[in-house]
Amino acid sequence: MPPGLGTGFDDVLGLKILDLTPEGGRVQLIIKDELLQPWGIVHGGVYCSIIESLASVSANAWLNAEGGGGRVVGGAVGATVAGAACVVGTTGPPPGGAVGGAAV
Repeated sequence: MPPGLGTGFDDVLGLKILDLTPEGGRVQLIIKDELLQPWGIVHGGVYCSIIESLASVSANAWLNAEGGGGRVVGGAVGATVAGAACVVGTTGPPPGGAVGGAAV
C-alpha cells in the first residue's frame, strides 16, 4: 500500500485498510460510542465516510496500476440510509473516469 493511507480522517474515524487492489479493497471499522446517534444507531455519515475513503484509495490504486500516476479525489457522494441498510454511490463521473457504487 502507498505510504500515508489510513492516516488523517481515516485514522480519526478508526478505519483500517485490510486489503487494497486495483479492483477494490476491504476495510474494517470497529463501531465506538462516538459514532452513534443519540438513539444508539450508527450515524449515516459513518457509512458515507467508509465508502468515500475506500472508493478514493481503490480508484487511486487502479489509476496507478494502469500507469496513470497522480492522485484521485472524490467529486460527489450520495447516500440513502433506511434502517440498517445504506446505499451509497458516486455521482458525476470525473473526466475519463467511471462511476461506481456500493451497498453496505
